[in-house]
Amino acid sequence: MWAAAGGLALGPLAASGVAARGVPAAVQVHVFGRRWSRKRAREQLDGQSSEPEGIERARQALRRAGDGYRRFQRWFDPLDLALFLVRERRRIRPHHLEVDLDYAFEDPMLTGRLLAAVYVLESVLPDSVVVRSNPSWELVDRAQLAVRGEIRVWPVLAAWDAIWYAITNVRVWPRHSAAS
Repeated sequence: MWAAAGGLALGPLAASGVAARGVPAAVQVHVFGRRWSRKRAREQLDGQSSEPEGIERARQALRRAGDGYRRFQRWFDPLDLALFLVRERRRIRPHHLEVDLDYAFEDPMLTGRLLAAVYVLESVLPDSVVVRSNPSWELVDRAQLAVRGEIRVWPVLAAWDAIWYAITNVRVWPRHSAAS
């Protein structure tokens, strides 16, 4: 059994999504408190698909992802874009962030390793980020993550940086492939 839910609100915009085993996934977008968009998955995820059909769907998904990456790479260099996004942390900063982790694993060694990893992560995070780890030593697999906080955004400066990045880094003409 598994379930996942999440939401994000930014000013007058809000988005939420839910998914669970045996239930179609759903996503909703609200603008100024009114539902603007609602989408549901087309098929139920019941985990009873046959092996060859699942493998074929996975191959098709990988093929589509590869095609999308090649279309994306035609316009941007992925490494330059990743570096730009990392540098944009000066325009988008977490003011205060609280993360609550509740987890337990059937293997107690795995629970201990995750607890150690969380403690190491806590030591390198800034003071504005608080991580509360609540391990349970029950011999069951379960996990819960809750995130609350405020993020400060300078939208005009971020938009200016994005426009400048697009002017200086977008490839208008496709690159020629190397001769074989």
